[in-house]
Amino acid sequence: MGSLFASGSINKGSERDFQCDLAFILGNELFLCELKAFSQPTTHRGFYELLGKKEEATLQLQSISKFYSENLNLVRSQLGVLDSWSPRKIYKLLIVTTPVGVSRKVNDTFIIDYSAFSMFITRTKPGLTAISKRLHIEFNVFPEFNGEITTEKFIKFLKKPVQVEFEKKRRKQISKGIKYGNFNVKIFDYTTKFDDKISQDDENAKKLILKIGRNVFKSKRRRKR
Repeated sequence: MGSLFASGSINKGSERDFQCDLAFILGNELFLCELKAFSQPTTHRGFYELLGKKEEATLQLQSISKFYSENLNLVRSQLGVLDSWSPRKIYKLLIVTTPVGVSRKVNDTFIIDYSAFSMFITRTKPGLTAISKRLHIEFNVFPEFNGEITTEKFIKFLKKPVQVEFEKKRRKQISKGIKYGNFNVKIFDYTTKFDDKISQDDENAKKLILKIGRNVFKSKRRRKR
């Protein structure tokens, strides 16, 4: 694992620098990653500008991936692997600071936020916290978080991020009616069923726990501070 840096060209173009922020080998696959620190948007315009920034970053990574796929000797030397090594497949991954609300793949590039990525790498399982009992409920129903990290588990996680699935279950769609001149306009919005930290008496939380199944998670007492 490490970063890559070299100068060269693709498609017989002019020479320039190609820097890959993070590259690592998992199994026999090579992952090339672009890291971006984007600020969290607070407006609709900011949200769409963020989408544009992400797409621009995937195009940047696309050229980086093409260069290193055509110059694997540079990858081997900089990552310190055998000269005979060759990846079975190369994956592109954009890791951003802003939370990812949907599972997205742009320009053949997976997009994930750093928080979710780090939780997967450290094998930190998702769960719920009951404040009244100082109890943390750790869900044990996601096989991609169990055991050693493999390419199959990682790709499954990238295609269907657990935090996105939980967020979908945590929210519900509502409709609002507003007056615009002589027209009554109905718009749709989303609200949370319960917060990240919940009371053990929260009925919505109980329903979620029961839906997942009491026999498939384990609980741990949190240490008193």
